[in-house]
Amino acid sequence: MQSRQSSHFATQLYIRTRRKLGGLVMPEPGYVYVLTNPEFPSLLKIGRTTRAPEVRAQELSSHTGVPFPYVVRYSRWFSDHQAAERYVHTVFADKRVRGKEFFRADLDEVIAVIEEYQPHMRERASDRRRFPFWRLVWVAAIVL
Repeated sequence: MQSRQSSHFATQLYIRTRRKLGGLVMPEPGYVYVLTNPEFPSLLKIGRTTRAPEVRAQELSSHTGVPFPYVVRYSRWFSDHQAAERYVHTVFADKRVRGKEFFRADLDEVIAVIEEYQPHMRERASDRRRFPFWRLVWVAAIVL
């Protein structure tokens, strides 16, 4: 009986909090990576993953249209990998190829931008609103 009540409470807390927060997004940890492929020597793929970048590269390489495997040239872990990737994509927006995650950019320059990224750089009007975890707990307490 006790576990059923606590389960119901947790479910209600989740539902009320989601309604209250609306479009807010919790930061998610993961990697921002840079991949290259010998078939496309002038292009860099700048992406993100919550798994090991090598696993993501292997996954992308398994497509039948890719004759050579992708190689991880650089990766870095971030507590909010979505914001970090968005920042890097914004910096290199003028070098983006066909609106995808591919860029005609210098590898060393891309690495330097990834390394210089700090979480406070993500604050832009165009970003989706983000919430630190402690605020989520605070809002949940108010909702109930």
